[in-house]
Amino acid sequence: MPVNQESPAFIALVQASAGAAGAVFASLVLQPVEVAKTRIQISHEGDDSTLETMRKIAVADGPLGLWLGAGGKCTENGAKNFAYFYIYDWMNAVVKQYMAVTTSAKLVLGYVAGVGNTLINMPLEVISTKMQLDDAKGLGTLGMLRRIIQDDGVGALYTGLGYNIALCINPAIQNTILDKLKETILRQMKRRNPEVTPALTAFQAFTLGAFAKAVATVVTYPLVRLKTNLPLGRSCSCVDMIP
Repeated sequence: MPVNQESPAFIALVQASAGAAGAVFASLVLQPVEVAKTRIQISHEGDDSTLETMRKIAVADGPLGLWLGAGGKCTENGAKNFAYFYIYDWMNAVVKQYMAVTTSAKLVLGYVAGVGNTLINMPLEVISTKMQLDDAKGLGTLGMLRRIIQDDGVGALYTGLGYNIALCINPAIQNTILDKLKETILRQMKRRNPEVTPALTAFQAFTLGAFAKAVATVVTYPLVRLKTNLPLGRSCSCVDMIP
């Protein structure tokens, strides 16, 4: 049976697969920074820079210590990006068949996709965060899953669910900003050269994505900081986040 390449499901599958592959590669490359960030966020002092924290980890645990929990993080981010982009692009394609997708509509679609993604993949996030700690050495993803369930019960896999639901605005903001920037740039390129179909270069796409992610992260970072402490079993409240 031939595949309908114009169907919302097929378009969503292509976008989701590309997003998942990119996320796995980025996670592998950036894992040392992720490990250092997690260590800084759970420390009481927080005085060391990212590079200094990475140096201390490499000295104490060897270079491979910087990739502690890489398997879990790659699995988490690959699954999260696949689920998010599949839900988002499928809904976006369906809505386009009936109405123009405005900026506010994209923000809503992004948030709904984020909520669905969170409900599916939150256990992987809890597991990958715990695997970046010192006491997780030698444990794989399944080993950490068993430890969490044995020690704290299945409910621990959804610790901080409320904060994660709130943080679904992060990818919504990121993708809305990215889409608007892409539309603006492509429109300008088309205006300058109407005979050529405009397309972003890899560098342009990377730069726009990084900028959109930075804006979304700055807006939601207080919740990110709070959420990081929750899977670690710390008692933490919103008051604790006030300097």
